[in-house]
Amino acid sequence: MAKLEDVIKAHGGGKQSGKFAVPLSMLQIDTQLDKRDRTTERYQIHFNNVKAGIVTRKGIEDTIEVHRGVGDNADTLYVVNGRTRTYAAREAISEGLLGDVTEDTFLVPVEVKQGNELDFLATQFRTQQVLTLSAAEQGAIVAEMVRTAGGLEDKVAEALGKSLKQVQDLLKVDRLLPQVKEMISNGDVAVTVAVELAEEHSGTELVEIFSKAKETKQVEQSEDSDKPKKGKGNPKNRLTKRDIYNAKFNSLADSERESQTTSMLNNIIAVLEDQKLDPFTLKQLHDISVKAFDKMD
Repeated sequence: MAKLEDVIKAHGGGKQSGKFAVPLSMLQIDTQLDKRDRTTERYQIHFNNVKAGIVTRKGIEDTIEVHRGVGDNADTLYVVNGRTRTYAAREAISEGLLGDVTEDTFLVPVEVKQGNELDFLATQFRTQQVLTLSAAEQGAIVAEMVRTAGGLEDKVAEALGKSLKQVQDLLKVDRLLPQVKEMISNGDVAVTVAVELAEEHSGTELVEIFSKAKETKQVEQSEDSDKPKKGKGNPKNRLTKRDIYNAKFNSLADSERESQTTSMLNNIIAVLEDQKLDPFTLKQLHDISVKAFDKMD
């Protein structure tokens, strides 16, 4: 690979800290710092729009922010802001949408940024919020920042210009189970409701409650002649606190019924283990059995 300084000179670049052009092949993505969920439908729409723009303009116009590697990686540029454009350009080239252009001949305008890992994560958070990062993505970035900052949440809050409580709330989101995060991203439940209930229930309990509430709501909507429009984030599809608390109550009721049934069956076992089965005891056994199986229906 060519030396970075030689590339800068060849393409009219000035000082290392300035703006210049480099081949796309010199850009790398640090996956440890990349917290975007690139599998969602929303992101795919955004990605395809970015790729179409690159194909139409035959290049990338806006500067991509990078930082330079160290040691053996001194000639590698890691993308700080512009990962989607980098991925999109590579895909366009691989699909032949840019003719005979290769990653070695496709020039990208870049600007080298100075800083540390915490700074670069903060940049990702601030710049990509414009594209409405999901709460789960924000939580993932903040969690990585806290890890990088040695657990100092106040330092992360200062870096992001947010309150300590906001940072702590996003950390709670990051700790939710993937199924709950997906429901938040799909607009099925508000992040504030999910975080509030996570204080009272384990992850598996929360998934069960939300799933039951969602199932019940779908049944009610299917019976309603005025059905809401389908689609993510539709307010009529989002679970309300009433939906969720009804599901919680029903779950508790189911648990109570199961507990009663178990108790009755244990009584049956106790009677069966008693070797003195007189006619009166057999009548008791019959009555208990009927009650137990009635509860199980």
